[in-house]
Amino acid sequence: MSTYEQLKGLKVKYLSADTSGDRVVEGELFYNSSDFSLKSHIAVGAWSSGGNLATLRPATAGAGTQTAALVIGGYLPPPGSTAATEEYNGVGWTTGGNLNVAAIAHGAAGTQTAGLEFGGGPPNKATTEEYDGSSWTESGDLANARRDTCGTGTQTAALCIAGTGDTDATEEYGGASWTAGGNLNTARPKSGGSGLGLQTAALLAGGSSYQANVESYNGTSWTEGANLNTGREGVGSSGNQGSALIFGGYVPSASSALVESWDGTSWSEIANLTTAGHELGSGVDSTGNTTAIAFGGGNRAALTEEWNVSTSTVTGAAWASGANHPAARGQRSGCGIQTAGLTFGGETPPGAVHVTTTEYDGSSWTAGGNLNSSRADLGSAGTQTAGLAYGGFDNDPTTAFLYTEVEEYNGTAWSEVNDLPVGTYTATSFGTQTSAMLVNGYSSDAEFINTSKEYDGTNWTAGGNTSETTRARGGGGTAAAALVTGGRPAPSSFINETEVYDGSSWTSGTDMISNWQAGGYAKNATTSVQTIFGSPKTPSPLNTHRYDGTSWVTSANLGTYLNRGLGNTDSSLAFGTPTATLEFTDESVAINAAKSIDFD
Repeated sequence: MSTYEQLKGLKVKYLSADTSGDRVVEGELFYNSSDFSLKSHIAVGAWSSGGNLATLRPATAGAGTQTAALVIGGYLPPPGSTAATEEYNGVGWTTGGNLNVAAIAHGAAGTQTAGLEFGGGPPNKATTEEYDGSSWTESGDLANARRDTCGTGTQTAALCIAGTGDTDATEEYGGASWTAGGNLNTARPKSGGSGLGLQTAALLAGGSSYQANVESYNGTSWTEGANLNTGREGVGSSGNQGSALIFGGYVPSASSALVESWDGTSWSEIANLTTAGHELGSGVDSTGNTTAIAFGGGNRAALTEEWNVSTSTVTGAAWASGANHPAARGQRSGCGIQTAGLTFGGETPPGAVHVTTTEYDGSSWTAGGNLNSSRADLGSAGTQTAGLAYGGFDNDPTTAFLYTEVEEYNGTAWSEVNDLPVGTYTATSFGTQTSAMLVNGYSSDAEFINTSKEYDGTNWTAGGNTSETTRARGGGGTAAAALVTGGRPAPSSFINETEVYDGSSWTSGTDMISNWQAGGYAKNATTSVQTIFGSPKTPSPLNTHRYDGTSWVTSANLGTYLNRGLGNTDSSLAFGTPTATLEFTDESVAINAAKSIDFD
């Protein structure tokens, strides 16, 4: 009889805990001497949240893999279709190049840097475009215009399968033009996103009307195979002819969350999507049924979900409710971190401003020492025990003016220190109590300013000028290395520019995904990693965007609109005019508990 070492090439380890410290290997046996059990780590499959799309869109097309995906076109409110492309890096979405021809209900194939898009409508269209990772170029048209089609394969060897306009036809793309392929056995006016695999080894599952039929393609002809357990249309898909996933879709009168896995012989139902949806976007990853990505779709808002079969559990980035703030005040300022936060000042319309300070310990709010001057929309920097408050305004019509006062907090009380050179509010502020900045804003000697000022713990001095003359920006870092974004350079004008500071001068950074006014900010963020959320001037005021030093990507959306914040990049705190507080936790990965081996 063979031994375990002969079969696996491994010896049974003798360990005091469930991991060996250097690795976790699926199926590897080990003996846990602490609980006297023979154990093994077993891979399990689960869906987890990814970064939300920047723009909600059903009837879209998708390409690429879980860590390098494309969402292409799709349905938006009138005019009804979009040319926008977004790119996913495994964390969040960022802006890609626009299609030349906007489309919905179309097909796609290929990868993030070598993508293909074709068909769509209404009206039915035949156009084909190729993507090089930054821009789309038109190529040879389909022989037959169609919509509600699907695609699979690569940029130079793709399939366009069925759809309204040619319900049973297959066309093959060779890198420049389309030629006729074999016809389906069962026509599908809406094949949706259910194509997967390669041009010479493809699979088509489901389709209208609520079909369960599955067919496989060998490069010449289609053959009927084992049916899905649940017939549906408008599904997402991933994998290849021998190992695949079908997820979501539309069943009579409802969106579905059902997921089915294909092992080359039969379909079995596995863990559902967290949110039901139809006309989802999905990658065309042909590596199998252990990874997948689903995004957008009807009934799913801008959600992205990732599927992984792994010995680890992925928990996606998310916002969760924290303790309510004691009072609803707009224009409050804050500093510190999620488990040791500080908010102060603020306004109760139509003009009452406050001196109140509150401290957050990660679970509840308590009163701190009052400011010496009541005001709102102050600059803020530092921590809960070493805070800085500067500038601000008094909106009372009888006393309205901008403040120059600066105060430092020691964890108990505020004390006045050297004033700002000029009264300022709606400025960008960040840093520490001994290395803070005030950038742009509305000044008492100019409506909008492009100046910055630096604080060294005693005095304020002039810093470099920004290229934008604006107010209401987001920003983070210190006086030695900072970043500011977005802004409102005029009453009805908003921008997406990013600028980076090296301690003396500002230079252009990567533009944000969309225009941005103020919003909450993780003030303790460095220049290379930023989190910003809750701007009323984005496509969705619930958006969260993150900067990795190179590009901006989306993250988990806020549950409710809040436009003030504090914290750092992996654990921020959002607050605003309501009393609600939201806590942000970044994505995490944890090893699954090992399973005991039962020989009974």
